[in-house]
Amino acid sequence: MDARLIYLHGFASGPQSAKTALLGAAAERHGLALSTPDLNLPSFPRLSLDAITDMACDVLGSDPGPTFAIGSSLGAMVLLRALARRPAPRVDRAVLLTPVTDHRRALLRVAGEADDQRWRTKGEWEFEHYAAGGRLPLRHDFLAGAEPLRDDELARIEVPVLLLAATGDEIAPPEEVSRLAGILPRARLARVDDGHRLVDGFDATWTIVEEFLGLTGEAAGRWQTGLAGVDEVRADPMLVSEAVATIVKAYGERGYPSEVHRERLVGEGAALAWIRDRSGGDAPMVAASYVRGDGKVGAIAVEPRYRGRGLSLMMSRALRSAVYPQFVEVDCRHDRARRAVLAAGFRPVYDERTAAGLLLPSGHRIVGAGADRLGVRYRRFRRAAGDWDDMQVFTHGHYAADRQEV
Repeated sequence: MDARLIYLHGFASGPQSAKTALLGAAAERHGLALSTPDLNLPSFPRLSLDAITDMACDVLGSDPGPTFAIGSSLGAMVLLRALARRPAPRVDRAVLLTPVTDHRRALLRVAGEADDQRWRTKGEWEFEHYAAGGRLPLRHDFLAGAEPLRDDELARIEVPVLLLAATGDEIAPPEEVSRLAGILPRARLARVDDGHRLVDGFDATWTIVEEFLGLTGEAAGRWQTGLAGVDEVRADPMLVSEAVATIVKAYGERGYPSEVHRERLVGEGAALAWIRDRSGGDAPMVAASYVRGDGKVGAIAVEPRYRGRGLSLMMSRALRSAVYPQFVEVDCRHDRARRAVLAAGFRPVYDERTAAGLLLPSGHRIVGAGADRLGVRYRRFRRAAGDWDDMQVFTHGHYAADRQEV
């Protein structure tokens, strides 16, 4: 049964935050099903910790499979409240990122002590809401339900908990996080050199989280990524047969027949990338894709029973290791430019969006375009002043690399 990762976001944020995107990519690498509920309940202006905690308990307890939970800032406070309830939702391991234990005190650090009386008098105060892209009001009576958990309530949380404190955090200072770690029965405390949002140093943070959740063993040992260049593919018919079988199995009747893939790999020539499952005795190939001789990258084929394990992202990285950008400035005509590119062992792929960014620098405009049979695009442009520049060639492509096992 696949494990779940539940992420509870922070104050004035949402399910589409930058940290959610980072966690999503990390979860995909390990085949975790990521769930990111919206904590702005019933709405941000009428935010209610009771309503948020009720929803969190429902989400955490909605599946009998292995469950990891991560809470950030306000989300960490909500996660603690859910785990302190009786009966508590079943969670295998919990991670608290820069946890806020006293939200009233944290909000006053954001709004400022001098504004508290004006907030109370006015009845609401505006905060920058990152998900909404602007300022939104929040009613002052939210603070009435934001009392911190008592020490005896925290002490009955039996789930293994990792707490991350940031050295530059003024909203959830490290000393407050350290005190919380001293109360929780099965807590582990780690410090990172970052700010409250834990975005700038996310890689360091995730390394700690990954180890705590027990994900490092499978990621490091189960999957084997391989890459073979055009010549290597043509010289290994068994590898070709295995790759074709994997691709056909992945797409079934919806895909091309095996003869088409074999022709592209051997007849036309293509670089091949694959993933093997080393947990099986014969390490079968379970995912494959290729970069054709004309530079087109094929779809990533993953066998149905291996989907949802992050293999597509792993395969994308393997393909990127074989595909390189190249921007060549030449003062010659098309044929000589093409020969110079191909002499370097480069097989072109044209990407129009990237090309436009490179070939339209400030003060220039395209005045002519052409493409040869290899897909190399040529642009001749002139500066705003009217001076003609030399011909330039832009192409994306891949080298016919030797086989690699990663």
